[in-house]
Amino acid sequence: MVDAVDVAQTQLDVFHKNFQSLVLATLNERKEPYTSYAPFAYIEGNYYILVSSSAPHYHYIKDNNQASIFLVEDEGKATNPFFRKRLSYYVDFKEVDNEKIKQAFIAKFGNMAEVVLNMDFHTLKVNLKHGKLIIGPGQAYYVDQDQQITAQDRGAKHSRD
Repeated sequence: MVDAVDVAQTQLDVFHKNFQSLVLATLNERKEPYTSYAPFAYIEGNYYILVSSSAPHYHYIKDNNQASIFLVEDEGKATNPFFRKRLSYYVDFKEVDNEKIKQAFIAKFGNMAEVVLNMDFHTLKVNLKHGKLIIGPGQAYYVDQDQQITAQDRGAKHSRD
């Protein structure tokens, strides 16, 4: 019999394939949350984002290298808006200048990636710390920095007790 953690791990392993961008939550200079998004490429088990140096979130990342990323199931595909599948991680970033990664963005996004890579866009590697995958009611799982399910969140209860 397949256990719930194995099922969750299988879903986690392919979850990123449904997305072209991710939601970023950064902190501004007053430590207020700022939400934005960035296109990403998933390369050899790592997330990379493209960010313009004119975007506020680029400066917030540079000034305070703590953030979170979020991937959430499309509302149009979700069976229930209260329990959309979602994945979040606490992260930090490292700027990289790597031709292989740039080529992966071009392969995924075509000419537009080539255009922005010749502008003020920077490639940042997303360093995962820990996160949570939620695939349904009562189905929340802790995820480590290596993208492995470590445990089911048994504390998540949906009752008024």
